[in-house]
Amino acid sequence: MKILIAGLLQFDSGKTSLAAALTAQARMRGFNAVAVKPVGGHSFWSQFDTLIRSERLGKLVGEDAYILWKASGEVEPLEVISPFDVATIALDIRKIGGVSSYFKNSESIFESAVLVRLSKVLHEKIVNEHFVLTDNLQKGVATLAKRVAALAQKLKAKEISKREFAELTVRAIYSIDEILSKTISKYDIVIIESFNNAACPTPASISADKVVIVAPGLAMVFDGAKYRAAIQQLAKIKFLEIVTSEILNIISPEKIFEIKPRSKDNLYKPLDDIKRILNYLVGG
Repeated sequence: MKILIAGLLQFDSGKTSLAAALTAQARMRGFNAVAVKPVGGHSFWSQFDTLIRSERLGKLVGEDAYILWKASGEVEPLEVISPFDVATIALDIRKIGGVSSYFKNSESIFESAVLVRLSKVLHEKIVNEHFVLTDNLQKGVATLAKRVAALAQKLKAKEISKREFAELTVRAIYSIDEILSKTISKYDIVIIESFNNAACPTPASISADKVVIVAPGLAMVFDGAKYRAAIQQLAKIKFLEIVTSEILNIISPEKIFEIKPRSKDNLYKPLDDIKRILNYLVGG
């Protein structure tokens, strides 16, 4: 069974918390379950722990992917949980031409991304490729940029331009979905977390049996076939990324659950709201 979890808001919808809690609960109940985040991104500034962890592990690893890996019982390598990861840096306003340009650059992944990992299958083994965007790194705050540069050197990251990064994000989909498809074939339940408010992270993710759109305090469940049809309908008229709010303009959820706020300490505990959602999703 494939369950896609997407966020209604661009940030802080609660996707990772729900995905981790559902995965941990499913595993407690005896399901062979795993959670994945095919496409991930994080900030080295606001999530500084990701830099420290990446230094320790010798690979770029985001916060959400690490949480899902733990919730999945560490049954797969981190690269399987998170095949594609992008880290951004806080920009130094003094190095950007004006306040408006500073905000524009800060909000663009192509202007603020500094380190990228793409994991792929090669001869039945997972191979990591790391990339560094030196031009963006030079615009970053100096107190952080120096340490990121040292990590890039440690990871033997290949230097790429912003244009090459844009091309990589398109080219990477094949490798991401190859790993995802292999993972789906191995487990009873695969919970796929999307990124930001994207309706679907990759083509292989679109064939989910159930979809949950998360907003603060709510989990809205959709039939996978109807959700897929809505995406296909939008794809005929929209060439850019399809977001979840557009899906809600076309179809309604079949069920809405209220979800409670929880601390990190309670993330993997079998609370009643998660039990109810999982029971509905798996039909028992």
